[in-house]
Amino acid sequence: MIKFLLQVSSAMLFTLASIISTNMTAQDCVTFEFSNETGEETFFSDADMCGTNVTWEEPNVLSTCGFTPNIVTNFVQGQYFEAGYHILIYQAFDENQVLLGQAEFYLDVFDNVPPVPQGEDITQEDPINFPGLFDGPDVLLAGDYDETLLPSYIALDNCAGERNGVPEVIELDADTRLVTYTFNDRANFSQLDILVYSNADVSSVGESLLSNAQNNIGMSIFPNPMTDKATVKLDSKLSNNYTVTIYSMTGKVVYTDVFVNGDNQLAVDFLSSGMYTIHATSGASSSIKRFIKN
Repeated sequence: MIKFLLQVSSAMLFTLASIISTNMTAQDCVTFEFSNETGEETFFSDADMCGTNVTWEEPNVLSTCGFTPNIVTNFVQGQYFEAGYHILIYQAFDENQVLLGQAEFYLDVFDNVPPVPQGEDITQEDPINFPGLFDGPDVLLAGDYDETLLPSYIALDNCAGERNGVPEVIELDADTRLVTYTFNDRANFSQLDILVYSNADVSSVGESLLSNAQNNIGMSIFPNPMTDKATVKLDSKLSNNYTVTIYSMTGKVVYTDVFVNGDNQLAVDFLSSGMYTIHATSGASSSIKRFIKN
């Protein structure tokens, strides 16, 4: 009796091992190949909406199962997706609902409108050439510069709600800094620039005088974008000489010179393609513009 039971047990173990082996092989007999090897595809929402109808390229199904598997997925072509990340799943089953293979692909739907900074005295600078770039109010600090004293700014996004600004600081001189806040909704971004003056007279009279002095420099730069040269036009009733400095987006000084009122020629053929900031100063007066080098 004991021997018989042992024989049956051995047979059962052999059969069970065969089933496990067969299923383990079957579970690996279907693969899905997507044409986009990055594993994701990006779509932009329709205008003034927070989503869009999405159509993707079907994956190529490779099967070594010896039969035609049943392919299922969790989404349908042309389905409406809200802005966000969506995991597209493809699965293959046999007639007994045994999983033969699975693949995941990401469908990323992004809002098509950049976040808009909020606050008093915030204006958009040159919206035709620089969509999403804004100028903000000047900030005066009575003592030494302290990053903890920087104001906080938020931007309202069409779909993502409030976005906090992340500041990056460029030191223009010992008491003057350009602070750029970046608002990102993962697909688009906008930036807000403010000038921060430390050791400034923060009384109402001092603030007014400083603000008027800054506004006394008129600066324009054209063409913009530019290829190899441009004209920088400066105009002020309080000065005729200006220190002009150009910064890269990382804050590195790439050019400095002395300009005068009127048209000044700027050769930019030595600059790499990208966006730059030009800063003109004369005493307490200053003016900042952006330009693009093609």
